[in-house]
Amino acid sequence: WALGLTFSTVHTRYGGSHSTTPRLTYASGYVETVSSSDRPALISFTSSDVSTVTITPTGELQPERNSVGLDTLSLKAAFCDEQEAEHTGIYANLEPSAPADYDLGNKYGRMVVPESGKVCIPLRLYSQHTVKFFQFVLRFNADILGCSTLSCGLWTAGVAWKAFGKSAVFSPDSGQVDFTSVASVQSAGQAGLLEMGTLCLDVIGSGELQLQMQLKVHRDVHGERSCSSGTYLYEDGSRCYSHTPETSFPVSCSSCSRRLKQTALTRSARRLDSSTRPVPMNIDPNAKQMTMADCLLLTQQQQ
Repeated sequence: WALGLTFSTVHTRYGGSHSTTPRLTYASGYVETVSSSDRPALISFTSSDVSTVTITPTGELQPERNSVGLDTLSLKAAFCDEQEAEHTGIYANLEPSAPADYDLGNKYGRMVVPESGKVCIPLRLYSQHTVKFFQFVLRFNADILGCSTLSCGLWTAGVAWKAFGKSAVFSPDSGQVDFTSVASVQSAGQAGLLEMGTLCLDVIGSGELQLQMQLKVHRDVHGERSCSSGTYLYEDGSRCYSHTPETSFPVSCSSCSRRLKQTALTRSARRLDSSTRPVPMNIDPNAKQMTMADCLLLTQQQQ
């Protein structure tokens, strides 16, 4: 059963399918490709995770989402003569859809591989036609990846981002980074799969990290795009997300316990013992608060 995959990855758009080629080999050595019409009667196809990749009765692979976690898929074809063909170590990685979409991480294999103490996320914007204005948000777990309005990892601009120049800005915050065009970028002539850049964030906590891309604004030379532009887009409350870049995987912070200990020691060293703290001059029984009477007394003494 030939899957015809590149680097063991089912790489097609959301709602699409990837055809496979099942063959029968006879004792004489003759090899016959089983026709699509005969496959439902002769072959039974199964997937180890139908929530990620399903297989039609004719052997077509249909990705429902990107691979999540660290596990891979197993795909099996059981022939009528009780022989089986199984493929293990399979990934699912959705391809961007028209007219406007997003993508992140690697094209094949595992989308994002955490490094030592950080997670680096390559970001791409897809526009079927030349883009004029855009605004999208990368969302992640604020308690796992460190980011704030003052500091948010390391941003390395890609070819498209550089082409947009000063017309493109990004605004970081806790759990999100907003990428926006502040003026028309039509003159840059950018269309297709656009390399925006790579964002590397420090790991500050352990847990299941979820990455999402939210569509806010996308306008190309043919018009405005919205959440109704394709089935690969969906609404969650008031936000519009794309299935294409979504993924989740476990992240471990090996240095977090050490950081907590260092923080505790620093705070302890800075904390003054209550018995040595300076106390304002008081003339009343309340030693913790300087009243108007205290102030009047001090004023008279200074005159």
